[in-house]
Amino acid sequence: MVWVQQQISRGTDPRDVLKHFILDETEIPENFDNQTLWQLILSIVSEPPKRRKLAHVTTLEYVVDLIRTSKKIVVLTGAGVRDASFEM
Repeated sequence: MVWVQQQISRGTDPRDVLKHFILDETEIPENFDNQTLWQLILSIVSEPPKRRKLAHVTTLEYVVDLIRTSKKIVVLTGAGVRDASFEM
């Protein structure tokens, strides 16, 4: 957020900043004003809000039981997760 404020104070053109995020700069609509473009940049560089903990999930045993009794499970991982196989 501070970096974006500094760029605005310096008079940086938000279209120049967006060129670093968008491969084809023709995707930036001509009719968008600078304020709208800075809001877009803020949404790109900001951290998403953290999810609230589910009140009914209070123990590891509850999660294990939920996994064992579920019929369909989707697992999403990020970079750095190694292949692992295990049986339950």
